[in-house]
Amino acid sequence: MKDYLTAGATKQFDESDVLARLEWVNSMNLEFDSAQTSLEKLDFSEISKDTRFEFSAILMDLKAKLNRALAALRKLHLPGSTAANSASFDIINNANLSFRFRNPRLPNLEIALFQGSYSEWPDFIATFTTAHVQSIFGLKGVEKGSAKGLRELSDWMNSHLRAIRTLATTQQILDGFLIHIVTHKLDQRTREKWEDDLSISELSTWDAMESFLEKRCRLMENLDLAVASVEMHGFCDASTAAYGVCLYLRSEANGNAEAHLLCAKSRVAPLKVLTIPRLELSASCLLAELFVNVKETIGFDCSSHCWSDSSIVLAWIRQAPREFNVFVSNRIENIQEMTKGMAWHHVPTDLNPTDVVSRGCTPKELLEYSLWANRPPFLLKGASNWPSLLDAVKNLPERRSMALIGTVGTDISINCKFLNSFDKLQRVFAYIYRFISSCRAKSLPSTIYFTVDEISFGTVLLLKSIQQVHIAVEYEVLNQVKPCPPKSKLISLKPILSSEGLLRVFGRLQNASLDYEAKHPILLPKDHPVTRAIIVYYHEKYFHAGPQALLAALRQRYWPLGGRKFVASVINKCVRCFRMNPVAWEHMMGSLPVDRVQPNPAFHTTGVDYCGPFYHKSEARNKAPHKCYIAVFVCFSTKAAHLEVVQDLTTDSFIAALRRFINLRGSSRTIRSDNATNFVGAKRELAELKELFLSEPHTASITSSCLANGIDWKFIPPRAPHFGGLWETAVKSAKFHFYRVKTLKILRC
Repeated sequence: MKDYLTAGATKQFDESDVLARLEWVNSMNLEFDSAQTSLEKLDFSEISKDTRFEFSAILMDLKAKLNRALAALRKLHLPGSTAANSASFDIINNANLSFRFRNPRLPNLEIALFQGSYSEWPDFIATFTTAHVQSIFGLKGVEKGSAKGLRELSDWMNSHLRAIRTLATTQQILDGFLIHIVTHKLDQRTREKWEDDLSISELSTWDAMESFLEKRCRLMENLDLAVASVEMHGFCDASTAAYGVCLYLRSEANGNAEAHLLCAKSRVAPLKVLTIPRLELSASCLLAELFVNVKETIGFDCSSHCWSDSSIVLAWIRQAPREFNVFVSNRIENIQEMTKGMAWHHVPTDLNPTDVVSRGCTPKELLEYSLWANRPPFLLKGASNWPSLLDAVKNLPERRSMALIGTVGTDISINCKFLNSFDKLQRVFAYIYRFISSCRAKSLPSTIYFTVDEISFGTVLLLKSIQQVHIAVEYEVLNQVKPCPPKSKLISLKPILSSEGLLRVFGRLQNASLDYEAKHPILLPKDHPVTRAIIVYYHEKYFHAGPQALLAALRQRYWPLGGRKFVASVINKCVRCFRMNPVAWEHMMGSLPVDRVQPNPAFHTTGVDYCGPFYHKSEARNKAPHKCYIAVFVCFSTKAAHLEVVQDLTTDSFIAALRRFINLRGSSRTIRSDNATNFVGAKRELAELKELFLSEPHTASITSSCLANGIDWKFIPPRAPHFGGLWETAVKSAKFHFYRVKTLKILRC
């Protein structure tokens, strides 16, 4: 084993070889310990003592060497580990284990390292396994502001300190070790105080830490004893220039009371003009914020009192925020939340120390103001001698205006889930009527099925509740047996109030042999969901009837106000009716003909058509009137119209009218007409005349030139009246004016 240690052959082994040898060394160590135990039991511990000690040292050295070799092979780079440097097995001699504090002024913690010698092992292992060290590691942390917890930590450390100092370690290592543990057990506020007291150039020692803990414990214990007799009093005041607050700390011990100024704060009034009560409320809000910040800073709790010289603000703070306007409501809510558990008191203006702050003063005047520097005198007295508010303010400003709205009745149908179905609404209100009737009669209904009367009375109950809400003015007037107001929209219907309590149309059908409901239909309000449900019900009942038929059927029992538009809107929203009446495709109109858009003389291109018949009476006395017609000639360019009377529908009559037209308006280049037989005959005869004129040998040159400018007659396509829209429009206009001038009188030729 000695040869193995001195040869240094472990550098040639791989990881598996080192693990195998380490396992063999561990098994040998177990057997050696077992043998040592047996010798001690037999009281043979002095036999071969030196040899056994030497063997134990060699075994421990070999085990340490194998562990370092294994760590080097695995390349474990851990801070303070014996395997931090894989190139050397002696890194354990140069390694330093250090603890890094958050504050750089704390000392580095150095712990003794095990060198691998069996003789050093008991002292080394005792450093970590003794009951004193384990007790220090198991200490509980100190709660925030707890003097009791800090005192327990200090006493516990002092009780174990003497035993810990007997360990084989230096004073510097021990101090760093203990400071590191205790610092992490302290609360945040105490830790910050400790770091503030540290020296920059010198390392901290345990003696300094112990002295700090003792002073801190005494301070916090004194505060705990004094909390019951310590009070904070805050004052606030405001003016149009500024507003300010201040805090006084009052303490009382053995009947002696003292009060001192703790802090103060002020603000300039905003540029926007505010009322004095609003400024006083802003000062109270600032005081509440100052209380919260101070309590977080001092680290202990005590009773608090708030003082204000504004009776309006004190009354506001005691009220619910929702009763006031937004500005006041928001600040009241913040004050009540931040000053929960605090008492608000009234202080007279002459005893309010913040009065000088709100009015403005120089620093010299502030120091000379005795009430500010020396506190209000009543703070040194008991609570029974404090000032109080005698009369509370009743009529507070800034209250929200509230309006009370009263209604005559309630439309109970609005909240019904069957509002869109009139059939189901009738059954729902039939149940209501049955319940009312059963309660009045104090008996159950004879059958579970509805009767016709129950459905009818349920419908009356439904419509009555609707009329009492939506036609309330007329209903109330008629219920008092008064005439309907003259400015009412129902005045033309002459509404009446029937015996069952429904508004009905009086109308003019009293003498008709109709049912009472047909003569006096029930009035329904406009745009009401139930009115819509009734229209939909009748629309489906009469197989999706049109607007006129549906309105006629509906008015046999009901009279909806604005019925035509309402019925039309309901039908337009019917999906089935919309599908059955699709929108027809409209064709695009073609371009106008050339003759309609080109500039030409009047009647250059003419359209002709007949209108009539009319009647005319001849000169003979006893002869019956004859029919006559009017030939309408329309210019394509100017839309000018020329009227000529035609005795009948023969070709001769039309040719005569055409000649009269030409004599007055001149010859046309083109004439267009429909395919009437007289027009076709006229064209044929004109062609024959033209052929006859051209065949005679004695025609003169003038006649030849006139015939060269003959008329070109064109017909529109058969069964295409839209081609003659121009003269059809002229015919319509001619009839319109002719009938209004001559009415139905017989023309005289």
